[in-house]
Amino acid sequence: MSPHFGMLILGHGTPEPRGQEEFLELLPLVRQQAGAAALEAGFLEFASPTVAEALAALAAAGARRIAAVPVFLAAAGHVARDIPPALSAAARSRPRVQIELKPHVGSHRNVAALSALRYHEALEGLPEVPAAETLLLLAAHGSPEPEAFSTWSNFAEDRAKSVPGLCVEPCFAVLGRPQLADVLPPLLKKSFRRIVVQPHLLLHGRLYDNVCHAVEPYRNEYPDKEWIVTQPLGIHPLLAEAVVDLAMNEGREL
Repeated sequence: MSPHFGMLILGHGTPEPRGQEEFLELLPLVRQQAGAAALEAGFLEFASPTVAEALAALAAAGARRIAAVPVFLAAAGHVARDIPPALSAAARSRPRVQIELKPHVGSHRNVAALSALRYHEALEGLPEVPAAETLLLLAAHGSPEPEAFSTWSNFAEDRAKSVPGLCVEPCFAVLGRPQLADVLPPLLKKSFRRIVVQPHLLLHGRLYDNVCHAVEPYRNEYPDKEWIVTQPLGIHPLLAEAVVDLAMNEGREL
């Protein structure tokens, strides 16, 4: 790897210290796999370092070719709308630095593997329930854009293949339709014994707590069913491997 190569890990940012700390735990995992490459994290909003500050640090470390990897789970919204101009603005004062915007981490196969891992971890030590009597609800952040649900449905179909016979339903936690309250009522009429709600979120925080709270009324109304909310995807070597792999692939130059 060239000594002039650097990696910029892009996060949304959160005002919650716990979320900031969790995200930054990704850096040492990436560093273990990326070797001697210069490495920095930059947040779009709410936290430091900003994208401009991270880029300045990489340039000061001698990086002249920088791979910018959005650690976002969906392509819509911030990845398509906000990241390219933020990178372009930060790069204007550094004409000798070449920045390549890489695909977002949610497009990598490791995210599905990490999702499956968190599902199985949530069931460890519990009595076995047949897959046919288990419902898995995948709750992504969501987007009002029409193509978002189609993309999310494709992900859910791939996840269903990892557990034959498992019923997997996609929904959104915040934006767009269908949401948890849309998909659960008709499904509860079926003979599922176990309902697993998996927030497709990167970190703990307000959004994760909202999904947990949204499940509580159903847990109280249907106590005969077993209700499980998994952990978020979280920081894991699989995620770090995805970041490094995407950094090495072709992106688009800004």
